[in-house]
Amino acid sequence: MKKKGNFRKVVSGLLAGMTMLSTVLSPMTAYAAEIQPEEKPPLYEEVKDLLDEDEVVTAKDYEIETGSVFDVKSDYTGLEIKDDNKVKVTFEEAKNDKNEDFTTDHVDTYKAVYYVEPVNQEHPKYQISRKLIVRDKETEVQTEAAGSEAVTESETAGSEQQTEEAEESESDSEITDIGADEFDDLVEQAQNQDTYDEESGLELHDVLEQAGDEGVDLDSMEEGEIATFEAVSAYSARSTQQVTIEKGPLYRYADYNLGTYLTEPYYISYGSVRAIAYCVQPAKPGPGSGNYTITKIGDNQALAKVCYYGTYAAGSESFFANKHTDFSEGKRFIIIHMAASYANGSSDAFYGTNATGEALAKELYNYCVNKPEIPDVAMSFSKPNVKAYVDGNVQRTENIQFNASSQQKITMDLPKGVKLHNVSTGNVSAAGASVTIGGGTTFYLSAPLTQTRDVSDTFSAKMKGSITKDYSAYKLTTNASVQDLAFVFGEGVADEKYVSLKVSWIEQATIEIVKKDDTADVNLAGAVFGVYSDEACTKLITQMPATDKNGKSSVTIIKTQDTVYLKEITAPQGYVVNATATNVKLVASKTSAVTVENKEQLAELTIYKEGQVLTGADVSENGTVFQYENRRQKNAVYNVYAGADIVTAYGTKVYSKGDLVKENLTTGENGSVTLKNLHLGTYVVKETKAPDSFYNGSEEKSVTLTYAGQNKEVVFADVTFNNERQKADVSVVKQDKDTKKPLKGGIFALYASDDIRNADGSVVVKKGTLIEKVTTGADGTAKFTADLPIGYSYSVKEDQAPEGYVRNTEDVYTFKFSYTNDKEATVSFAHTFSNDRVTAKINLFKVDKETGKAVPQGDATLKGAVYGLYAREDIVHPDGATGTIYKAGEQVASLTTDDKGQSSVNGLYLGKYYIKEITPPTGYLADTEEHDLVCSYEGDMTAEVKRECTSSEQVIKQPFQIIKAANNGKTDADLLSGAGFTVYLKSSLIKKADGSYDFDSAKPVVSGENGATEIFTDEKGYACSIPLPFGSYIVRETTTPHNYKPVDDFEVNITEHHPNEPQIWRVLLDEEFKAKLKIVKKDDETKKSVLIAGTEFKVYDLDNKKYVEQVTTYPVTTTHKSYFTDSQGYLIMPKNLKIGHYRIEEVNAPEGYTINKNYVEIAVDANTAYQMDSESGDAIITVDYENHPVKGKLTIYKKGEMLTGFKKDFVYEERYLKGASFHVYAAENIYTPDYQKDENENRQLIYAKDALVTTVTTGEDGKAVADNLPLGSYYVVEKTAPEGFVLNHDRSDVSFVYADQDTPVIEQEVTVGDDRQKVAIQVEKQDAENGATVAGAVFGIYNKADIKADGKVIVKADTLLQLSLIHI
Repeated sequence: MKKKGNFRKVVSGLLAGMTMLSTVLSPMTAYAAEIQPEEKPPLYEEVKDLLDEDEVVTAKDYEIETGSVFDVKSDYTGLEIKDDNKVKVTFEEAKNDKNEDFTTDHVDTYKAVYYVEPVNQEHPKYQISRKLIVRDKETEVQTEAAGSEAVTESETAGSEQQTEEAEESESDSEITDIGADEFDDLVEQAQNQDTYDEESGLELHDVLEQAGDEGVDLDSMEEGEIATFEAVSAYSARSTQQVTIEKGPLYRYADYNLGTYLTEPYYISYGSVRAIAYCVQPAKPGPGSGNYTITKIGDNQALAKVCYYGTYAAGSESFFANKHTDFSEGKRFIIIHMAASYANGSSDAFYGTNATGEALAKELYNYCVNKPEIPDVAMSFSKPNVKAYVDGNVQRTENIQFNASSQQKITMDLPKGVKLHNVSTGNVSAAGASVTIGGGTTFYLSAPLTQTRDVSDTFSAKMKGSITKDYSAYKLTTNASVQDLAFVFGEGVADEKYVSLKVSWIEQATIEIVKKDDTADVNLAGAVFGVYSDEACTKLITQMPATDKNGKSSVTIIKTQDTVYLKEITAPQGYVVNATATNVKLVASKTSAVTVENKEQLAELTIYKEGQVLTGADVSENGTVFQYENRRQKNAVYNVYAGADIVTAYGTKVYSKGDLVKENLTTGENGSVTLKNLHLGTYVVKETKAPDSFYNGSEEKSVTLTYAGQNKEVVFADVTFNNERQKADVSVVKQDKDTKKPLKGGIFALYASDDIRNADGSVVVKKGTLIEKVTTGADGTAKFTADLPIGYSYSVKEDQAPEGYVRNTEDVYTFKFSYTNDKEATVSFAHTFSNDRVTAKINLFKVDKETGKAVPQGDATLKGAVYGLYAREDIVHPDGATGTIYKAGEQVASLTTDDKGQSSVNGLYLGKYYIKEITPPTGYLADTEEHDLVCSYEGDMTAEVKRECTSSEQVIKQPFQIIKAANNGKTDADLLSGAGFTVYLKSSLIKKADGSYDFDSAKPVVSGENGATEIFTDEKGYACSIPLPFGSYIVRETTTPHNYKPVDDFEVNITEHHPNEPQIWRVLLDEEFKAKLKIVKKDDETKKSVLIAGTEFKVYDLDNKKYVEQVTTYPVTTTHKSYFTDSQGYLIMPKNLKIGHYRIEEVNAPEGYTINKNYVEIAVDANTAYQMDSESGDAIITVDYENHPVKGKLTIYKKGEMLTGFKKDFVYEERYLKGASFHVYAAENIYTPDYQKDENENRQLIYAKDALVTTVTTGEDGKAVADNLPLGSYYVVEKTAPEGFVLNHDRSDVSFVYADQDTPVIEQEVTVGDDRQKVAIQVEKQDAENGATVAGAVFGIYNKADIKADGKVIVKADTLLQLSLIHI
């Protein structure tokens, strides 16, 4: 029989099936609620960036004439698919704007949607769309189009109109009608027909496919017309069969009271097969010539089940075998036809029928969809060949499943003694019964343990299945305007179907084993053996029970072979497992016995002696920590005793508790000693002698030797004794040198006096290394805790004295730590140290409170101040025992300042003091502050603590005030502002010969705020000095208002301290200032004028917030808003400016310069420096306005080939090079940009042509920069090449040209390349005697040292680089 499965085939013409069931093309909806709609993929535009070029499918709009055949689902005309192997394109839908499906029945436009799925699963699925435009046919076929539209309209009319049209169609075609009886006969023939021809092997679907291939147009055939063609056999291309297809007459639904519709049959004959097919889809014409697709309907689909269970194909399970059994064959056919349409979701499934027909069709549908899937003739057993096993007192097979459709049945005849256990139902058959089971049944067979002996060792059966024919349902898909077809037919089975089962039964034998000790005649319990089928004992048959107290064990097994192998799995307690396999000959239903021996597990006890040895030291600034590790020690001696009664594994005592087992066991070079052949038990090990340098504490240890499992012949145990090293106890005592009292807080340091070596002989601590520091306590003692190695000398020094004492650096205590004996755990060392106390000295400094300096103000002095030194607290002796030296508040000393304001006192005890002034010096107020001084300990290396006290005193001060008025004859004099007065200390003035003071060389005192030496009257004529220090002063008027004369000098004396009450003096005193601005343009580097005319400036009045405009009338009236420099580089404004504040702003810079936007502000005021014009008498204020010249920046890049690797030859790569130096020369005369000239009226030269300007060298990045170059032309020449490169003599030219005033730097670049320096090697081979040249010698070139590139070795030393053959 042919293999079943879904398939797609294209056929031409109308295809029909055995059962006449029609369906429509609309999507199936009935009986599919459980199917969830697929999520729509994204549009192409959304994912196009994720697609490969050959995965892109484009769609063009497509036009179709009305009434034409166009399969919208499979016709992809207009789709551009670049590679069919890269994408799969499927049709999704085609609908108009009313959401109606595509048809060519009338003019319309549809949107067709297609899904495109790339074969590459990592790329997204997407959708595309296009327009399908259905347009009118050409003019000569418009009538046909109108007729088609009329038919479309009739399809939407009521049932009466449908009936009329059907009758008209019948009348017009003049096709013969047949009656119900004849129709019933035809249907019955079709239902009972087998569609498989055994002779040719042809099946119905083969014939249907080949009819289309032969051009048979079923729809165009007339009644009685016969079409004949040769169909090729399904099995051989040489075997063919003639096929005849004949179109039959029409007949009606009305004959069965089921409606008004009618249908017609097709008769298909080939070989022994004669089948009937019908075109029965409601509301649509039958399919004509064209390409169609036939698809097998998958199992569990409603349509497939209706096709099967609605017909005789289902036999007793069919609908009409159980319901409406009296219905005629024709009536049954019509009902099945409508149910199939309904199952496929057709919206016009009940087209042309009545309520009765619809109800019967739905009843059939519901019956069919609830039935199982269409049965399959295939059947098998899950385990067709099984072997029985023992289950209690019987033997049985494992569970077996009969794999077949539930309708498939087989009958099994069981042999004597065998029962069938139906696991699915729980039923058990009688032994030797005949049992029938159906598909899906799970069962097993059982038999007595003696089945092999009593009946047979096997059971085999071959059983025939009850189902002998395969049924398949198919669907024929046409297009939207004509019918789809569905049909079912049985494909006959060439041979009867059988299934076989074989069962192998079992037989048994017994094995017995006896277990013994290998040295004593003792049987052993607890041994477990395994029975194996192979000599290597890898395939376990069964595990025997443990041997009993008599050492015996037995087991009964299935005899599958003559010889089996015994191997011990678990040994008895205290014994080693016997790994040797024992052969056992099996005898059915008899016992085979063997004896196996075991060795007792013994023990070895190893005693290890460990002790610490010096391995290293962690040395830091804080001290040394010695590092020890346990190592094995030789020459330790031990005795071993029984710690409990020692008994063998089989129960015999060999030692009583406390018995000496072994004495004088001495550790060897590896620090261990071993005692062998010990029976398991508890032992005690005692140390009797320790190795040298260690302390023996007479330690003993208990060791229990326990069973270590069956896989170890010997139990290995060990015990470790760890002895303490002999330690050193090092301490110091600290006391006062004078009082001998103990001192707390002394810090002592312990140092190594020898190089200290570790156990391996390496120096780990050098001589003089600090080991530890300790601090003395209240009792003056301190103890070192360092774990000192034995056998070395050490020294103790004072590292820090107790607070209040000087360190004793002369006393050093040295000792050697040597081993004594193993009974002494510690060796002691001690020493006493003495110290002197620390004294204090106080220095007093007298300073002016305001200046903070030891310089008096005015006529005051710092000499002669008297101070007292007092104890702020009780001053006590530092030894903590002598007690108080001075009580708190007691005066300790007096101090008087000298000319510098200084005094001191020494020999003081440490403590807290304060200094207070008793008598102030002349011109100062007394310092009432108590100045605290803490003479605290500063460390043991400071024998005398020094403290300083600064006493700040306030000088006597008072200000004076001036009222300035105009002496203009008025009764109320005008108060004048702006008069300035300067003050001089009278004692600092020098008198000239005429008796007047020399004010020219005199220094005025500060008399105004913020350090001013001149004070000025305000708008009310008032001026006031700051407070002046004690003394006599001369006051002079040094700034006089215009057109007024100054007053005479006068004297002011300050003797009282009134800093807020000024002395008052009345003084009689004194046209507005104006000036022109002169702006000079200068170079900010040379500070010389820029001799270029045309620099533009504006002047902004800051007070009135506007730009200054001036008007001149000669030679014409001109308003000046900007002002320009002349060829001399300056300008003078034409008019005077009033007193005020102004800002000079540069608008345009001179050629060669950048604009300066750091505007200059100037005050027009008599206090601003000015000059008087000798001709006009105007005041001229000169302002310099600087600009920075534009510069050039030259970047030079150096390139060359660098070694990067070696691959049979050296590999080079061009890179930037460091270390190349370049000369930069002037290519022309280069002048200063300010156009200044020398004494010969030539422009000032910076660089003459061909003059060296600068030298630069490339860095790591291969770049060198020459900047700050004046504008002009230059050339670059390489001076020094990088190492390994040839100097490049080529010249590179470059120019820097002024761009604009906003570009400060003109940048240019030059790249210079160098050739690598290369080596040519020539070798001449000569005869050693006559010097003649010898040919044929081969020389190799090797590198003497490693060759590196980028810091990595690319060729190791002594590598052969090249071979050379010498020629003559």
